[in-house]
Amino acid sequence: GVDIRVHTQILCQLRVYWFVTIQNFYSELDSADFRLSLLENRFLKSHSAHEEIFSFETCGDYIQHVEFPDAENYLIQNNQTRRKYPLVIIVHSFASDDRQEFFRLPIQVAALHVKSSMSDDPPTKFIMKLSKLASGQSLVLQDIFIPGAGISDDACAICLTERANHVLLPCKHACICQNCFSLIDKCPICQRTVLSYFKL
Repeated sequence: GVDIRVHTQILCQLRVYWFVTIQNFYSELDSADFRLSLLENRFLKSHSAHEEIFSFETCGDYIQHVEFPDAENYLIQNNQTRRKYPLVIIVHSFASDDRQEFFRLPIQVAALHVKSSMSDDPPTKFIMKLSKLASGQSLVLQDIFIPGAGISDDACAICLTERANHVLLPCKHACICQNCFSLIDKCPICQRTVLSYFKL
């Protein structure tokens, strides 16, 4: 099984789909009635091996354990063909009597590889993460890398005194303060040329 941590400030639902056909996943995700299919519990209905829905009716931090009894057999079979996402996770606002919030707020979508018992199988990890906006547009979510041991969690990697507040692109290292940013053309962590940036 897999433990999923959910931090929510709204009432929401967590939907998990085991062994989802990749082609059908993207087809349904990009369809005009994606949100309606979630609301009516039709999303991926015939394109996944197992589905579960969990409701979080109060704000807070949750750890939800999800498990599919026959997962190991599917994992071993899928490792040979790679035509299915082992686990797809969707988090969306709770669809109450007032559906406006459900159709207005972004929906978080993630696909995961789940490690099987095979010795050469990679560890459980995200394959993709995206945010589906009300307009239908999908934004790919990527991790930001922050300097690790040896310095303060949010200190600039150059001066070590100011707060790091610039994320360098394309490497995505969040490692430099505004003052030091004007002094560099390469990332101090990986030495890649900085093509762009955004502020935290």
